[in-house]
Amino acid sequence: MIRVKRKPIPKKLADEAKQELAEARRHFEEDGKVDGFKFLAFRADGVADALNIMFSGKCAYCESSIRAVHPTDIEHYRPKSEVLIDNKRTKPGYYWLAGEWDNLLASCIFCNRPNRTYLPSGLRETLGKGVHFPLAPGSVRARKYGDKLSLEKPLLLNPCGKEDPRKHLMFLANGQVVARNNSLFGQASIRILALQRPGLITARHQHALNVEFDLDQVIECAVKAKTDSVARDGLGPRLRHLASYLNSTRPYIALAMDLIERRQPGLVRALPHIAAQVAKKRARTAAPSPEPVS
Repeated sequence: MIRVKRKPIPKKLADEAKQELAEARRHFEEDGKVDGFKFLAFRADGVADALNIMFSGKCAYCESSIRAVHPTDIEHYRPKSEVLIDNKRTKPGYYWLAGEWDNLLASCIFCNRPNRTYLPSGLRETLGKGVHFPLAPGSVRARKYGDKLSLEKPLLLNPCGKEDPRKHLMFLANGQVVARNNSLFGQASIRILALQRPGLITARHQHALNVEFDLDQVIECAVKAKTDSVARDGLGPRLRHLASYLNSTRPYIALAMDLIERRQPGLVRALPHIAAQVAKKRARTAAPSPEPVS
């Protein structure tokens, strides 16, 4: 999971969400109902496309590419219809945020929906976000329109939130993920989103092998470049290739960052600049020489 800057709200959603909010408030507040309302605004034309663009066709939580295998789930960070409170499904949920752009994320079905999955321990459990939205001790949960969300301290990490998820999650070369410094937010997110499910660990492990192979190539080339002009010429392209793992369209960027940073501190920050310089140099080299004037 990486931090992603939220893009502007799609116009269609802005228009429909405003009307739906008024209807939802009448349903839940004036009529006193707890369920039976059909939320439709978040499905407005352009919303799924906007989320896919914002998250580069990947799951906001696990960073897996999803568009090639199944439709994107439009995920409500704060659940809309019901929410699990003290292990009890409680209605209504955050009904006033159902069409709120800041509450919507792109998710794969494995992070968003409850599924039976095996854990590295060998145990099999039902994991996946569903209606989970736990809060840190001392939080005051918002239950109706007008309640202050600022009094909540969600344990579930938000890719578009103020806090960088990388402060709470640490990815390992074997594909597993652990809570960084035993972070409660990291622990809760790993469990709720099933970030230790077998298929995801396997995919991250394979990706890690590729990243580490290319990182080895860079390190070896950098050592040889001190005395070898051929290695010197080859270092730039290798660094540029390594930098491609940090491109927004690539899966598992947080994993790549952790692997590179552990072995070469400071390189993650420098890679985009290095890649840009290499690209400029290649462009100059490839540019045709001007025709001689006769």
